[in-house]
Amino acid sequence: MAHTLLLFFVFLLGVLYRVVVSLYWWKALPELYLLDGKPLIQNPDGYYFARVAEAISEGTLSEYDPYRSFPEGMPYTKTLYVYILGYLAKLTNLPLIYIDLFLTPVLASAFVFPMYLFFSRLGLKKVGLLASLFVSISPVCRKNSSGHAGYGQRQPAVFVAKRLRLLVRLS
Repeated sequence: MAHTLLLFFVFLLGVLYRVVVSLYWWKALPELYLLDGKPLIQNPDGYYFARVAEAISEGTLSEYDPYRSFPEGMPYTKTLYVYILGYLAKLTNLPLIYIDLFLTPVLASAFVFPMYLFFSRLGLKKVGLLASLFVSISPVCRKNSSGHAGYGQRQPAVFVAKRLRLLVRLS
């Protein structure tokens, strides 16, 4: 029970760390991160995924994306991330950008759970907690997982999935 509470605390610490770092940079360089006081998505893919999530939330997602490979279009790239984002927007009626601000850090911080489970399976629960803490606050993991607010795309999920495959192979 104590390990579960500590692991949840480590997860929350990772989310908080990512959000605080983002807020720091937004305040330090508002001309790069804000437009009219609202956060900007920090990569070109983020706008594509936001558009797909918006179509999902509105129920207007078709088979082909008319803005890619004009005039015939290309099939949409549908990822778990855009479905989560789209359905959360539909359920909460909040703008996508604000949901994305917190969804990305939550997904990126979720890697603490498989990290702990991997070491726990080896009988090293305390090592699992320390490894999870390192992953949650490591600047390298924060940067490589794209896990900072406003960086909406599928990278956090891809980061976790790749590390899960590696952990499964190692065990």
